[in-house]
Amino acid sequence: MRAALQDSLEFPGYDQDGWQSVQAAQDVPWQTLLALWANYNRYLAHIIAHLPAAKLDVPCRIGSSQPVTLRFLAVDYLSHLVHHLEQIGFGAVSAAR
Repeated sequence: MRAALQDSLEFPGYDQDGWQSVQAAQDVPWQTLLALWANYNRYLAHIIAHLPAAKLDVPCRIGSSQPVTLRFLAVDYLSHLVHHLEQIGFGAVSAAR
């Protein structure tokens, strides 16, 4: 969350195919991936909970997209996380929101 340390932040675009290619996730045991994903998201939740309120409106640009706030990125990430949980069979997540 470098945006919390700056007045604005620009990220490169997301190359999903490239990331999949270099990570070779298909060669990693499922339990390893699941543990990584769960722990990483717990840590992100910790970071999001501790973002300084004064930095939530810092503009962030990803690739050529329009700038959005750090607040938007945090909320959107959580929505995206719920989307993936629903994809793998945790449909009750939506009802809990």
